[in-house]
Amino acid sequence: YGTYSVLIGIGSVLPPRDKTPQIAVDHFFDCWLTKPRLDDTIVLYHSRYHTNVHCSLYPGPIRALEGVGWPNSDEVQPAQTRDSVVFFSLKLKVPEPWRRSREGQQEYRKMAEETRDLAHSQGLAFVVKGREKNGDPRWLHDMADAYYTDQHVAPYTSWRLLSRAAWCVHFESGAVYEAACAGSYSIALCVPNTHIIGLPGGSLQYGGGAEMHRWKGVSQYGLPKEGIPTVDSQAREAFLAKFLGPCDGKVGERIVGIAEQLG
Repeated sequence: YGTYSVLIGIGSVLPPRDKTPQIAVDHFFDCWLTKPRLDDTIVLYHSRYHTNVHCSLYPGPIRALEGVGWPNSDEVQPAQTRDSVVFFSLKLKVPEPWRRSREGQQEYRKMAEETRDLAHSQGLAFVVKGREKNGDPRWLHDMADAYYTDQHVAPYTSWRLLSRAAWCVHFESGAVYEAACAGSYSIALCVPNTHIIGLPGGSLQYGGGAEMHRWKGVSQYGLPKEGIPTVDSQAREAFLAKFLGPCDGKVGERIVGIAEQLG
């Protein structure tokens, strides 16, 4: 777009190989862990919160525009019959000792079984959303009523599954943002995150106390003893406004408009 390259994704705030001015659009709050270029890059942030957090982690003359919204939300699917629970699998192919230990494997399996049993007690299907790079164990495939990886791109698989999910379970992942957009209640389970907790911004999403995982009416830590709360519409709107900005299906249009205006 004009003289600018628009880069979206985890590498968007890293220096490009050439000198082309760039507009960097963070894909999933990944920039918490990444220091941006400070010369000819303009960073587009989802919300005021997103801006404040990143700029506090990496003080400096960051050229920023905030409030464009979260690009992923343009793909959110209309809600359907809520007939399932989505269990987002744990990343096992990371340098984290507990996850590779026998104790960790046993505890992980127990968490999955408890989620399945609670889902079935509510008459809901237990759907596992895995990823090839997670190294999902065979028993997780066998336990699931349905098992998916990233078969679809647009809209991607998570959106398709969450449009039918009453609630979902994950391990303090970015699925909390997808669930909020899709109107699915979010439950975060805590496991050791020694490979990431010490990085800049690591404690903002991991560690058992992150705000986005304990937003009343939207998300909580830990499986409850009985029924799962339903999503509160006002709480959901407040959550989206704080973390993701306007999720109105027009985020891509705003990004293109900014690029054309600057270019």
